[in-house]
Amino acid sequence: MIVQVAIATKYSIKKLRLVSLFISLTLALGCSQTGNNGMTNKNNSLSPNSCLDDLRTNELVKSINSCTEVIKMYPDRPQPLNDRSLLYILIGDMDLACQDIRKGIDLLTKEKTTADPLLKYELNVRHANCMQLRNILDKD
Repeated sequence: MIVQVAIATKYSIKKLRLVSLFISLTLALGCSQTGNNGMTNKNNSLSPNSCLDDLRTNELVKSINSCTEVIKMYPDRPQPLNDRSLLYILIGDMDLACQDIRKGIDLLTKEKTTADPLLKYELNVRHANCMQLRNILDKD
């Protein structure tokens, strides 16, 4: 019995030391300024709106050009129009985005096969946003 208590006490002390070391390291490291990705934010210039600051529009333009080629190859498919509309939205060209959305919806209504429900939903949501934007701009 005494041996068991001595072993349990010795084990508990080692465990306690490890736990206190872990807590100390966690507190020391946890106090540095880091973002969600673990990178140190030395200049505190990040804000909740900083996620897309490094977005490269030239890469988006390349993607738009690729989508345009796909649309030329598949002029009767609404999916590439939907994809390109998203890219236009990301670069801030709502007029071209809304044109693609309208064309995509037109193709969906002409399709004789059952369209992808998610594609329908995305186009309808984006179309509603285009209509709302148009109404706002008409009021100005």
